[in-house]
Amino acid sequence: IIHLDGALARPPKFAHYNSGNVPYELQICSNTVVSSLVLVGYVKTKFGAVHHNKFNKLIGCGSLTDGEFKLQVYIINFKEDEYDKFDLNKGDKMEAIGVMQTAEPPYFLIQNLRDIKRVDGCLPLETVIKVSRSLKKRCSEGNSVQLIDEI
Repeated sequence: IIHLDGALARPPKFAHYNSGNVPYELQICSNTVVSSLVLVGYVKTKFGAVHHNKFNKLIGCGSLTDGEFKLQVYIINFKEDEYDKFDLNKGDKMEAIGVMQTAEPPYFLIQNLRDIKRVDGCLPLETVIKVSRSLKKRCSEGNSVQLIDEI
């Protein structure tokens, strides 16, 4: 689930790269607000409490992967004893509701532990360990923001 406020729909410039099922692409601009995402992925780095200077408090920090890319994930109101009840390990599949932050590097921001849940499925540990490609923010035409892979 994703809510885009201020996104533009346009015919794709390079239609042969648009292998989706709709004949347009969404352009995310600098004024576009992206909120209420549901992110499904596999635990790459287990969450732990770390002090974050921007928030000036202890937050949960970990990362998720889809098997190809990794994404840093922060949980604002993190309580380690409550997190331990989820019994999440590397490779376990989870679902989280939050907001994508387009800082450099991009990260996914979750408000509290009520916004995550464990779901059925897992990724083999060998695959999880091999994932090293991060998403990276790149500005392109019209001040739009695209997330690209960094090798």
